[in-house]
Amino acid sequence: MSWRLRWQPTIFILLLKKLFDVECVQANELLRRRIRTVALCGGSGAFLLHDAVEAGADAFVTGEMGYHEFFGHEQEIQLCVIGHYQSEQYTVEVLRNVISRDCPGVKCLPVRGKYESHRLLFSQ
Repeated sequence: MSWRLRWQPTIFILLLKKLFDVECVQANELLRRRIRTVALCGGSGAFLLHDAVEAGADAFVTGEMGYHEFFGHEQEIQLCVIGHYQSEQYTVEVLRNVISRDCPGVKCLPVRGKYESHRLLFSQ
């Protein structure tokens, strides 16, 4: 699988469902062109929608957006909302890799709690 391919919007949304293990992707009207460039913001990224449009992204993937933010972008950008947790589920692993690489003396262990699934424990 290569991200350089140009995806039909329906295929792109199905790919998001599979990669992020979600049952549903909230989306605006499907683009009538292929998706080449994707902007991504984990969590609640609606505040970055304008920046994604300005950067020329074909699609914007985030965890949360308000109802009214879906309007006015038809055929401008494909909006894909996958859920707050789901959009951040890989963050701990990414941070652990960066810390392990850049701070070799720091031990970094992911900690999973009952309600908080995104925790890191640091020690020396």
